[in-house]
Amino acid sequence: MDKVEEKLIIIPDILLDPENPRHDIIDSQRELIHVMVQDQQDKLAKLAKDIVGYGINPGEQTLVMPHEDSETQFIVLEGNRRIAALKILHTPGLLPSTASRSLKKQFADLHRDFIKNPILDLKCVVFPNREAASHWIFLKHTGENQGVGTVSWNASVKRRFEARQNKASVELQIIDFLLSQQALTKEEKEFIRTMSSTTVRRIINDPDVRAALGLFKEDGILRTHLTKEELTRGLRNFLMPFAKGVKKVTDVYHKDDRKDYLIKFRDADPSALPDITKITKNLWDVGSPPEETPPINRAPAREEKESDQKGKRTFPLSTKRKYLIPSSCILRIQPPRINAIFKELREVLCVEDCPNAVAVLFRVFFELSLDHFIDWKRISGVNKDSHLRQKVEAVGSHLEEKKILTKHELKPFRTAANNPNSIISVNTFNSFVHNPNLHPKPTELKIIWDEHQPVMEKLWG
Repeated sequence: MDKVEEKLIIIPDILLDPENPRHDIIDSQRELIHVMVQDQQDKLAKLAKDIVGYGINPGEQTLVMPHEDSETQFIVLEGNRRIAALKILHTPGLLPSTASRSLKKQFADLHRDFIKNPILDLKCVVFPNREAASHWIFLKHTGENQGVGTVSWNASVKRRFEARQNKASVELQIIDFLLSQQALTKEEKEFIRTMSSTTVRRIINDPDVRAALGLFKEDGILRTHLTKEELTRGLRNFLMPFAKGVKKVTDVYHKDDRKDYLIKFRDADPSALPDITKITKNLWDVGSPPEETPPINRAPAREEKESDQKGKRTFPLSTKRKYLIPSSCILRIQPPRINAIFKELREVLCVEDCPNAVAVLFRVFFELSLDHFIDWKRISGVNKDSHLRQKVEAVGSHLEEKKILTKHELKPFRTAANNPNSIISVNTFNSFVHNPNLHPKPTELKIIWDEHQPVMEKLWG
């Protein structure tokens, strides 16, 4: 045999490997099973239980080679544990007499279920010899190998997968996060540990509550741009009354109840909610928080101006200005109505006095600017009736393809399309218009403008 092929082989004809690297060379098949049991113990029983419940993993191929002394038998090169488990499931008497009573009972119980629908044969990949399979076996068992082998999942990826399989509920993500934070006292953690998880679920599953706490949910995963410290503070303030029994689930049982509670909570102490200007550079999963979440350094209090020295970086825009758009920002806007809106945001409406009006008008200016650019550049695939998210994606791709802005310069703009609840998200813009519980803060609005000004300058350049 000089090629690799797939073959259906009955279980008795698949023999364990005498040269399995897990142990010394052993010739006897029965002794090989004994050594496997002694080495694996409960791990082998758990594998057998999984086989009974789910069958053989279709993503794990069994690799074999022909037996040199038999035309019908094959030696396992990869998959010795699953073959040993299958053989014991067929014949529990193969267990050594020295096996624990618990292990014998586990396999006896599994055998009774297994024989109702037994696995009699197995599709295997047949290699001509051991050397032909060695490359693949080495990659399987020696880690990532700089990307050639299997790249392991980190904690964030594992949590994301579990959440998508409905294994990690939103309430457990929140509870586990709080219990892991040193900012909470032992007493506070005990309150969190013993509070009703259904109450947490009812609260966190409300989109308005999530928005107020700086959270959003994607495929069952809670994510945030807040610093870890700011998220902890906001969650503790909001949930602790329920954890201590001061508030009951009946206070937030229905949507209107949660709406009323959120309004009263905000009105009683606006600073008790997270400060959503304290954000991190990268979005992160609440279920697997980073070791540190350093805040983004915001702008110092001075207007942007040209550097006095050639090559020296300019100063960032100041968030202490009176209007949304700084006076240094000059856009040549031809459509009269859009230009009028620009001037109102730059010269007329004081952000401190009219944050709601500014937020709504900002949202209008943002989309009208996109619509004008799409029409002007005849960008295909989108029009004025497309979703704002689609417009952002299309315009961003055009600016990058034409090398008008770099991928790095477009990152805040694209974040608006891809991170639904970040400080600069499209979702936040929509909330300024449609959410009666969201109160835009002047500083936040200026930060949003500062993030998007480079793109606005190119749209109207």
